[in-house]
Amino acid sequence: MPDKLKRKIALVLGLLGLLALAAGSFVALTRTQHLSQADATVALASLADVNLDRIAATDSLAVSLVIPDTPEWARIRRKWGAPDFLIAAVSPVKSFCYCLPKLPMTITVADNADQIPRQPAGPPYAYSSNCPASTLKFNAAPGTKLTISVARNGTEPVPPGDLIIVGSWWNTKDKLVGIALDEEFRNFANFGIVSGSVLLVAGWLTWRRLA
Repeated sequence: MPDKLKRKIALVLGLLGLLALAAGSFVALTRTQHLSQADATVALASLADVNLDRIAATDSLAVSLVIPDTPEWARIRRKWGAPDFLIAAVSPVKSFCYCLPKLPMTITVADNADQIPRQPAGPPYAYSSNCPASTLKFNAAPGTKLTISVARNGTEPVPPGDLIIVGSWWNTKDKLVGIALDEEFRNFANFGIVSGSVLLVAGWLTWRRLA
């Protein structure tokens, strides 16, 4: 192969490598502040979980909860905003949310001795329900220590399942789609960085053979 052609090949390989490396690095740098699938798992995990059988077997019980203030949660709030917190009674299969106002229990949320307002709300993300106001929602600042009190207020049976407390954000489905897209961008960035590095090395080796 003529040296002139080898030089052109080396230059083309080097140029393509620089472009791929620059594109991959740019995407990597611009997506580093976005949330990951691991962050989404943390955001949607239950913060407290009490078996409904415990509520059925006693007149009252209290659950302690500290609103998360970890680096993961700080990152989640920075991207998604401050969440509502939902109190929901869910079936054992973890896909159906009971209509909480119809269950024989009264639930209060207190910060020390001060009760925190609660409002009716819909089911958590990924849960279905047969009533629009199936849960109670409240708001609290990161690091707040809360006591959730649950008291029986009737003789009707308590269904099987769990009473859970989870974070809730508006338009959660779109937020999760955004995370999936970010993962694709990260894969593109990794491919660009690796392939760019390989092309640069190939170009350098081709040029070196001309020496």
